[in-house]
Amino acid sequence: MTLAILGFLGSFLEMLALALILNPMGYFVSMIVTTTSSFGPIGLKTHLSKIVDPSELGKVFTLMAVIDGFAPIIAASVFTFVFQMTIDQIPGLCFLILAVFSVIPLAIAMFIDLTDMKRIECNNKTIKKFNQYDSIENGYIRLAEEYMGSSYGKKFQQIKTKNLGSDSNGVLDSGIETVDTQSMTTTVDTASCRS
Repeated sequence: MTLAILGFLGSFLEMLALALILNPMGYFVSMIVTTTSSFGPIGLKTHLSKIVDPSELGKVFTLMAVIDGFAPIIAASVFTFVFQMTIDQIPGLCFLILAVFSVIPLAIAMFIDLTDMKRIECNNKTIKKFNQYDSIENGYIRLAEEYMGSSYGKKFQQIKTKNLGSDSNGVLDSGIETVDTQSMTTTVDTASCRS
């Protein structure tokens, strides 16, 4: 998301320069700060390709292309009207409005970046916790006992000692009770982030 943040920040600074510097120098300043604005869509599409299911990716990018096609048509008519109405009183108002609108994707990209960094930090804590144990199974048992009580750890130990396999989703089935090791990992992740 760093690319998206740089791109959205460049768009914001471009509109701000055009709104506040009302002479030819403002145009040249805006051209300098807008050099990173093309990174915004690239960073956004890169992030989307990581979080959207590959079978749904074409639909998402098609929707984005349709919005990219219609947005200039609508924005041109709206901001031409705003510019004509405010040219005498506040000549940079339409660019100021665009600057305010460009804060929204910038704030969203920064929020996503911060939550991703927090999630990575939590996962790293969990990995360090697991590395204290001699095997992944023992790590699950000890962490289950630590965060969810000893009875849950004992149930997991019983399933492990029966030497039953797990399916591709990480679900161990004892025939009596099913334990989802992925949800346990999520619980451990959440608990380890609080400490």
